Amino acid sequence: MADKAVEQSIKLIKSFVHNILDDNIKKLKDFSFLNLNTDIKYRQDEYKDKIGIDKIEKYGGYFIRKDGKHTIHQDVNDYDDMNITRAINYLLYANKINKPDILWNDLNWEYTDYKPEYKNYNYRGETINTFNTLINDHTIEDGNSFYEKFFNYDKDLIKTITEFRLRVFSIGNFMLLPNNPIGSKSLNTYKGLCLGDYADRFFKHILNKDNEYINKLLLKNDYWYNSFKNNSDIEKFINDNYLQDYFDDCRLKKDFNFAPYYAHWFFDKTPDIEEKEIYTDYIRNYIKIVKEKIDNRADKMIKDLILRYPELIEKK
Repeated sequence: MADKAVEQSIKLIKSFVHNILDDNIKKLKDFSFLNLNTDIKYRQDEYKDKIGIDKIEKYGGYFIRKDGKHTIHQDVNDYDDMNITRAINYLLYANKINKPDILWNDLNWEYTDYKPEYKNYNYRGETINTFNTLINDHTIEDGNSFYEKFFNYDKDLIKTITEFRLRVFSIGNFMLLPNNPIGSKSLNTYKGLCLGDYADRFFKHILNKDNEYINKLLLKNDYWYNSFKNNSDIEKFINDNYLQDYFDDCRLKKDFNFAPYYAHWFFDKTPDIEEKEIYTDYIRNYIKIVKEKIDNRADKMIKDLILRYPELIEKK
């Protein structure tokens, strides 16, 4: 099964590189998976007219309704869990995670029908650093009241935010998490719902073992990393997941600490000048730090893909 899964992953990624990235796998670093959204307003200029429904179906995820019409699967816009990102994750992690017999189906490969039980699969893609908590798509749309209250006076900031939104949904910001839940929450959903989706908070709780719910989830998913008892365990986690830019000596780097945490919904009234300055300065600092980490991590991931699977860069 594993050999077949590798073969299928390589085939899909080579097709993606050929059809979307002009036969240049290094363009994966800058490719935003927002480009696989059917609404072209979310796409990078280079891809606005380049990606049709057939490619979204192949690399994203569709199911066919009984009436024969193509309908986007509910997770097609979950960019860290598309067909193509599952294939990339499979190649990157299958022989690293403590469970060496990670199954192709653990990554929920290729929906052919809506199956609610998919949530019980062992792994799921995760977006490391949040965009929607701090800013949210709708807050930067022209005419939105939030946009007018905070950003309309600063076109440069809007440009920075818009470019960052594209970068958030790129390969350097995706990782794999175990997916078995307790009740309604997995590690993925707990991070999003209970920690504001901030990765620094999430990593701290994992390493410090100071969150009871996360500790229980780690125990439930002990096929992932079943021990963070010493530095060698933590170093394996860091290296396996290409997180070297997030840690120093098995501790989070000092720049990767965004407390006190902000969310766009904190501001439900017209802000005063001081609030604007605090919030927009926070956004600028967050984007500067996170973007560099995303880019550096993408370089490591693509280099590893090429090194371990040289056939990915062979011409078709």
